[in-house]
Amino acid sequence: MVIAGLVVTLLGFLISVASLTLTTSVGGRMGIVLAGLAISLFGISY
Repeated sequence: MVIAGLVVTLLGFLISVASLTLTTSVGGRMGIVLAGLAISLFGISY
């Protein structure tokens, strides 16, 4: 379970970082980063 939590947390971090290359609009980046943060928080609590 610890490994799964770490993987999900890293996935959320990578999604947040990838938002820099996925879109140029501020709103789009903010949405992707918020999704990445939500996934990271889920991974931390998992």
